[in-house]
Amino acid sequence: MLGIALQRGRLQYMLEWIDMALNCCTNGERDISISKKVLLTAVATMRRMNTEEVDVDWQSSEDDRMDIYSMAVFLMNEV
Repeated sequence: MLGIALQRGRLQYMLEWIDMALNCCTNGERDISISKKVLLTAVATMRRMNTEEVDVDWQSSEDDRMDIYSMAVFLMNEV
């Protein structure tokens, strides 16, 4: 869903995804996680850069995944 929101290229769709992600977290679904690759692709698309050029402050873990709440907050800050 995040990829579709990014492809549409409008802030409205990105904010709708963030809203959906935050709503999932308030309903007890905090164990959903997203890979670092998805985060880098999202940020690169928003910044209109190549994925290799993106430098983000990543809270590294063993499996390189971020919970959906942290991803939504990160993307909200990026917006």
